[in-house]
Amino acid sequence: MWELAITEWTPALPPSNQELKVLVGSITTRKVTRRGVEFEGLLYNSSELARLRSNHQSTEKATVKYDPTDLSCIYVLDPTTHQFLEVPALCVE
Repeated sequence: MWELAITEWTPALPPSNQELKVLVGSITTRKVTRRGVEFEGLLYNSSELARLRSNHQSTEKATVKYDPTDLSCIYVLDPTTHQFLEVPALCVE
């Protein structure tokens, strides 16, 4: 049945691996501070995150998606564009 169904309706896959990680990632909320986002004892920051922080109230919590098997980066939702920004960990060790 599966093989028959996918010949008629091909599954739509995201255009990139990053978008797939965002789609299937775990979700949480965190406050974005001037130091970045703290999550699981790690600090995440980037220039895009700084821009996001300057455009929004500091009291708002941001939606964060992450891959529990790879904490080298997280994805923070930009509420203006409704796109997730990839934000790397500052210390990947």
